[in-house]
Amino acid sequence: MRDLRWLPFHRSGGDPTRAILLDSSAGTGKSVGTGATLVRWCLDYPGSRFLVARQTLRSLRESWQTTFEDQVLPAYGLSPGRGSKMHRQSYKIGASEIVLGGLDDPQKHYSTEWNAVLLVEGTQISEDTFERFFRALRWPKGAPFHTMVVECNPESPFHWLHQKFIAQPQPGFLRRQATYKDNPAYWDLEANDWTERGLEFSENLKAGTSGTLYRRLFLGEWCMVEGQVFDCWEPDKYVVSGDCERRNDGYWWVVPDAGDPVRLNWLAAGQDWGYTSPGVVSVWGFDDWGRAWLVEEVYRTKQDDGWWTDTIAELHDKWGFWRCVTDPENAAGIAMVNRRLRAADGRPLLTTADKKTTQAGRTKYAMVMHAHTEMSNGRLMFLAGARRHERDEFLKSKPACTVEEFPSYMWAPPRESRRYEMVGGEGPALDVPIKVNDHGIDAMLYLLWAVYQKDLSPPTATVFEPRRPEHVLTRDPEYLRLMRAREG
Repeated sequence: MRDLRWLPFHRSGGDPTRAILLDSSAGTGKSVGTGATLVRWCLDYPGSRFLVARQTLRSLRESWQTTFEDQVLPAYGLSPGRGSKMHRQSYKIGASEIVLGGLDDPQKHYSTEWNAVLLVEGTQISEDTFERFFRALRWPKGAPFHTMVVECNPESPFHWLHQKFIAQPQPGFLRRQATYKDNPAYWDLEANDWTERGLEFSENLKAGTSGTLYRRLFLGEWCMVEGQVFDCWEPDKYVVSGDCERRNDGYWWVVPDAGDPVRLNWLAAGQDWGYTSPGVVSVWGFDDWGRAWLVEEVYRTKQDDGWWTDTIAELHDKWGFWRCVTDPENAAGIAMVNRRLRAADGRPLLTTADKKTTQAGRTKYAMVMHAHTEMSNGRLMFLAGARRHERDEFLKSKPACTVEEFPSYMWAPPRESRRYEMVGGEGPALDVPIKVNDHGIDAMLYLLWAVYQKDLSPPTATVFEPRRPEHVLTRDPEYLRLMRAREG
């Protein structure tokens, strides 16, 4: 029986191992390996306590517990104990203990004490749940280490596990991958070939899966699911490190870390209102090649209309953008901003996006496909430091800027009904994106659709110069009420 006892003693750059991700394709023996590891830890370090948890206790019993009792314990000459498997919640191995738990109510486990916590199928668990378990790694006896272990099959490369362990690993966070050779039931090391059971399993998996599922379950790749709206999205291609600066010629210039500066001929902004969901204001510049550059954005929750009025005023004062195209649903907020701010030609700064109720689905599809075409042609660019404030603490593992939304922006699944409440529009849901985590994208869509479908381009070059708002102060009663409420 193979175990993974070496994992917690590994050191990375002098830091102790705090968490380990064990990810691989299906059938590589993760459950057998982690079960054998816990048994060896129990025998090697008497007095230890280990927790094994999954999203629900029932799913844990049907997967990891069955493998543990049927394959791992017999290999060590151990018995699971008396009674039914469905009633067992712990195993005494020498002077140590392994406890099973479900995360239906994770609060009951946070105040307990363990040497190690094993999370089975970690892709089903939230980042918040994972992080809260670190306070439970404090059992003072037994094993001389305290660590988290997460086992899973690969998911999206933008899943929090991939970000935390693979894309940008934190100190003490390690990744270990299992292969089919780690599963003695499926791979014969002496013959260096599949066993009869392994050959049957691999052929069934190859024949029964395709596309993304095949790449995840058989090849063990972290890849995007089918149905992504912006399937042309490539962060390395469209996200540019650099800055945007003002020069003596009166224009703003994008200055990449590698490459020639790009002059922005004029600027405009897009907006999506929000309070519990994020509100977004994004400022875009347009260059001689017809490219749109996202140069600054505000992506925040829990802010009222008065706060957004101040924010738009500050952005307008800095950038001098020509118009801001906004979601028409917040009439009071739009009126408040326009009473305070005017564009260079004296007209209201905020103009509403084209969202006619009778054509919502059709118009949204056209907006999305227009932006998709612009991105495919290399005409949508994003400055890496466009969000000029700290990450919103209320968003946790959700997207906190526009570029983080693209990987999870998905087409709605086909539905027979003519109305689909998740997308908020009429018509078949097949050609409408799911309205989830799309706030920065919506602000972008409103602006791009208005710029290319309406005459929003500035008439002369004089408006490129940043201008102070005509109405710096306001007597808007609603604005003053919100200001007093915030200050009080």
